[in-house]
Amino acid sequence: MNKKITDVILYIILYKVLIIVLIIVLIILIMEESTIFNISDSLSIKLEVAGATDIGGGKENQDDFLIYENVEHKITFIVLLDGHHKETGKLAANSAKTKLSEFITENLLSLQINPVETLKLAYIQAHESIKQNFKDWYIKEGYQVIESSDGFLLKRKNIYTPWSCVHGGSTCSIIAFVNNMMYISNVGDSSALLCSMNHQLNKNDVEYIVDCANPTKNINDIDLSVIDSNTLILTSNHSPESISEYNRIRNFRSSSTEPLKPALNFIYDKPKYPKFCCPRLFNIDGAGIPSLTNEGQYHKTVRGDFATYVTTPRSSPHEETLSVTRSLGDLQLQTYGISYLPEIKCIDLHKIIKKVTSPISIVLASDGVWDNWLYEDVTKFITQPYNIEKVFDGKNECQQITDEFMKLNKERATNNFGNSADNATCIIVYVR
Repeated sequence: MNKKITDVILYIILYKVLIIVLIIVLIILIMEESTIFNISDSLSIKLEVAGATDIGGGKENQDDFLIYENVEHKITFIVLLDGHHKETGKLAANSAKTKLSEFITENLLSLQINPVETLKLAYIQAHESIKQNFKDWYIKEGYQVIESSDGFLLKRKNIYTPWSCVHGGSTCSIIAFVNNMMYISNVGDSSALLCSMNHQLNKNDVEYIVDCANPTKNINDIDLSVIDSNTLILTSNHSPESISEYNRIRNFRSSSTEPLKPALNFIYDKPKYPKFCCPRLFNIDGAGIPSLTNEGQYHKTVRGDFATYVTTPRSSPHEETLSVTRSLGDLQLQTYGISYLPEIKCIDLHKIIKKVTSPISIVLASDGVWDNWLYEDVTKFITQPYNIEKVFDGKNECQQITDEFMKLNKERATNNFGNSADNATCIIVYVR
């Protein structure tokens, strides 16, 4: 009798153990299915990318771009550069492209682990590469080159000629797609646009991460107004009209004679006038708070943007002017607060794809494109149903769409600026 009781108890214990084991196995299977779903979901995001460039009305194309894709690491890295200065603009853009191409192949793991710091390092190395290449090129051309105590380069042909400043640099915008995240960074005005067929995009879709040139920047200073749209500017504003950039540069180096103002002059361009005689961009009240004077002289874009510059003070022995407040290179201007360090934002592609009921695309372009378009017109072209069909119905004709867009831009640029049309470059990304 005791043996029978013992056997029954044993069977009950074994039965319970079996039930527990089955429950554990079921939980593991559910977790594995969830993981498989997440991986599959991740792989469901595919990018179609293409780029094109056009010399415009000039004799030399100082724009450049880079598209790097690594399927194994789920990374796509796109770069757009817009060089400036007649002697060194092309060299600046090419130097940065070469360095960034090397950088991304050597830092894939770092980009996955710490994308923000890796992007910051990319800008630092690209800037340093431009400086070194400027020095090497002028020496090769027979110049003597020295570095000033402030860190910028001076050149002269021989001991009988005065030292002159080495000018030039490049804008730089980098968009890194890492797994399901898109990281947007920039210095200068090579802007990026997020486009959708429906009015479902707003600034809450973009997470502002850091201003590498001003890590303590108050996020409350950023315009976070929420208005649903089909068009969203992704890059940061580095125009001389930006009040936050004015404050940053003033904090970096203020005027020796007017401490409430920066050492750099912020001006509206006025043709045929010396830069120090041009209208000032800002009025400053007694508390040092800037406000735009709205005394622009002429529009430089079809959107009505005024031509504006930052320029060295009249007392500077080396006059220099720039249309943006951040860039790679521009070594002397870096001593006044022009910065080669970017602002960085990000977007969770999974979230935005789930939210937006239509396909999304990104347009990254130089000012030789943006000068000719209303933003909404770019979105209208990119999201036309027949263009979406070319990409999403297995035709993968992103390059053809990009070439068609650049052809239209060339027609607009010729109409707007004639032989003075700027170099123009564009990269288009369709997300599917």
